[in-house]
Amino acid sequence: MKKRISALAVGLFCVCLLQGRLLSVPAAAAETAAAVMEELKETGACVYLNARYGFLLAWPTGDYSISESDNGDGVTVMPLDSSLELRAYGSMGWSTLGMDFKAGVEDTCTWFDKVTLKRVDSRKGTFVLSGYAGSDILYVKGFSDGETERVLYIRYPRDQKEQWDSLVAFAAKHFVVLQ
Repeated sequence: MKKRISALAVGLFCVCLLQGRLLSVPAAAAETAAAVMEELKETGACVYLNARYGFLLAWPTGDYSISESDNGDGVTVMPLDSSLELRAYGSMGWSTLGMDFKAGVEDTCTWFDKVTLKRVDSRKGTFVLSGYAGSDILYVKGFSDGETERVLYIRYPRDQKEQWDSLVAFAAKHFVVLQ
């Protein structure tokens, strides 16, 4: 069963709260989150903060169905009356599956029928993949530190590309690891 996340408006800024309470994070992560949130203050963005895996995701305000997974590993955001799916989540590292970073990225590529963009920086543990899965556009951005994976997954119909390009760009820019 999914938990509902409510949004609290603070001026032009929305902060998503889980069960009516702010999540606590380590001091260094709080500083990073505060800096990102200050940058977003004028945008009217909604923000999800995951304390368990140490990441933050922001997306433009609008009418969304928002739910956090039962185990607290991430959030799913879906605009109402749309087939766009935006998920951000953390998980145990690929090493727990016996894979190194390169193998993990290649495994992620299997989610696609065709990868049209692939940017990988194994030194930093980051990757961005974009392409097609069936009749949909699929965008995946990830951060890996060996022990933890943090992933942004966005999927939407190809014929809605123009409608969702700005949301995808905004969410991709504002999916950050808190450190």
